[in-house]
Amino acid sequence: MTASGPAHRRPIGILLAAGRGRRMGAAKLLLPWPPDDRSGRTVVSSAFDAIAPWCAAMVVVTDPRHADLAAAMGGRAFLLAPGNPDADMLDSVRKGLGTASALQPEGPFLIQPADHPDVALGTVRRLLEENAIAPTRAIMPAHQGKGGHPVLVPANLVKAIRDWEGNGGLAGLWRARPEEVHRFECRDPSCIKDLDTPADYHGKPE
Repeated sequence: MTASGPAHRRPIGILLAAGRGRRMGAAKLLLPWPPDDRSGRTVVSSAFDAIAPWCAAMVVVTDPRHADLAAAMGGRAFLLAPGNPDADMLDSVRKGLGTASALQPEGPFLIQPADHPDVALGTVRRLLEENAIAPTRAIMPAHQGKGGHPVLVPANLVKAIRDWEGNGGLAGLWRARPEEVHRFECRDPSCIKDLDTPADYHGKPE
């Protein structure tokens, strides 16, 4: 990525880590990942590492009072965007975009939920390649027709995200404005795998 045009610019990564994870019954972002890991890697640090190598800088949206989460990040470099653990994910997206836009107003921005720890590097590489095809659209991986993460958002869509008042959060915006989204099908099931429940975490069917 040495070219200077917007389709080749390294994105600012945004890790969404403000939620409480109530359905898990534990502080899910601090759990070991993979579940049998003994090296100190956690769900949140693994989600960070899945996108950080591709990014010019990283922003983490989290409750600034969550000292344990900050400790779980080890020595990883990032900017903190204060998040509200009781707000929806769209609120975290907006706060992350606010901090990331101050760093690199021209974008793009790579948005990753912190409970998606296992996205393949090839999926992220493909996102950036697809950005060259559709640089003014949100780029989203899909597996078996279902949209996943991370999502690459260009700067021209930041205002639409900030102004969106419809239902369904960010997914609702994409449904309402499909012309703004470029999806590509991939063989990476992890792009649609989030860890909401103990069964998700242990890879067991509900």
